[in-house]
Amino acid sequence: MNVHLVFGLVFAAIVLFLILFFGMQQIKGLFCFGQEAKLSKAVDDITRLSYETYQLAEGSSRLYRVDISRSDRICFVSPSKPYPRDWPKDEFDWKPESIVYEKMISDMSSQYYQSNMWVYSGCKGGVGQGYKAVSVVPKARFGGDSGNFCSSGGHTLFFENRGTEVEVSVKE
Repeated sequence: MNVHLVFGLVFAAIVLFLILFFGMQQIKGLFCFGQEAKLSKAVDDITRLSYETYQLAEGSSRLYRVDISRSDRICFVSPSKPYPRDWPKDEFDWKPESIVYEKMISDMSSQYYQSNMWVYSGCKGGVGQGYKAVSVVPKARFGGDSGNFCSSGGHTLFFENRGTEVEVSVKE
């Protein structure tokens, strides 16, 4: 084996190791950038779809397949009842932190006041971010129930025009 070839292979291995060792955060950041873009597109699509459903006749409905990462979650919350809600499947549970209540209920100066969608990013972590979609409320299962739920990727959402609001639920 040629000495130059061995030297070249060792040099390439060292450079590759250094790139992987010091560049892993940047590589991970690229994946998170794509994941964040998908999540943002899903929020925009849901906001648009809820508006379009609201414009249709009462009783009209639309379906939306959630195409986001399993580590991300989009939650639908009743602004008047943003209380925790447990579901038989834990993946649908809405269990917000206390700071979320403060921003959604009592802090009128917050941009998240009266938000009806709350988005958790798997990359960013933290308490998430609120959005306001036109007249969207989660479908209550019984009187007094808030119906609040979360959905991750792979689920299908069912939007139905109820006249003054658009009810959203997970189609199972």
